[in-house]
Amino acid sequence: MAAIAASLLMTCVQQMGVLSNMAIPWVEPIRQVLRIFGYLNFDLDIVQVGCLLPLPPTFKYAFRAAGSLFLVLIVLAIHVASVLVRHWVRFRDPTLILTSALGNIFVLFLTPMVVASILPLQCVRHPDPNGKKTVQQFPMIVCDLEGEHASMVGVGFVSMTVPVLFVALCFYATYRFPREMQRCNAKFTNTFAFLFARFRPDAHEFSMYFIVRNMLLGLTPALPTDFGQIALVMFLISVSVILTSKFSPFRGALANYLDTASSLAIISLITTGTYMIGLQADERKQDIAAEMEGIGILASVLVASMLVLLVA
Repeated sequence: MAAIAASLLMTCVQQMGVLSNMAIPWVEPIRQVLRIFGYLNFDLDIVQVGCLLPLPPTFKYAFRAAGSLFLVLIVLAIHVASVLVRHWVRFRDPTLILTSALGNIFVLFLTPMVVASILPLQCVRHPDPNGKKTVQQFPMIVCDLEGEHASMVGVGFVSMTVPVLFVALCFYATYRFPREMQRCNAKFTNTFAFLFARFRPDAHEFSMYFIVRNMLLGLTPALPTDFGQIALVMFLISVSVILTSKFSPFRGALANYLDTASSLAIISLITTGTYMIGLQADERKQDIAAEMEGIGILASVLVASMLVLLVA
């Protein structure tokens, strides 16, 4: 139960980190809170790495996109060292442990991997008179699919193949799960424990919803409008609240309560943040601030209504 709770809290923190990567002009103290959560999205600028090791934008982005790969390499190194010490050269027996560890890494860091992959596609209009668009995280890079921007897009495309392949593997495992359970295939269930261990056996399909949800949340900063970004986030989080409240797919009541509470916390944060934007926005931003605030309030009312109906 503790592991499930920790993974749910980690997911919640990463979802807040996604909000910090949007082009939405969050105001203090919301902006500072969201920026802190960028640690789990492999944001090297937060720790001011550039002050110690100045890097060109392309290399800096490549390091960020490879953040999950570094974690995988660390796990592989630890695994090899452990096997050599405890099992000498018999790598076959501990393979399930390695698979489980790698699977958990991809589950936990799926959203940051997607966020890092789409950074070159997050373009904002530059305030200078020429009206060119630049990469949000790297304002010196013009979004023209040439030169450094083309290199960054290429790195992002390669990086994106990792989460896409992982999601495809999860779909395959979910499809095979009922059949393998009937066969009492312990090897299969142990191999994909990272995917199904958090959920009740009769609710194993929900594992794919949460995987797809986390991937879509990572893609939201690439949407061209603030309205679209907030709308998609609120929709995905609201659906999560409704499904978790209705079906309780996680093992243990505490995990279901925790997932619902964390989702409601994100909705409250977005609602508060958009309301504060409306208070401090100038005339040009009042319309979009009002729209975002309306989405937040509508989603909050929707979730509250569903919870009342479910409890009743």
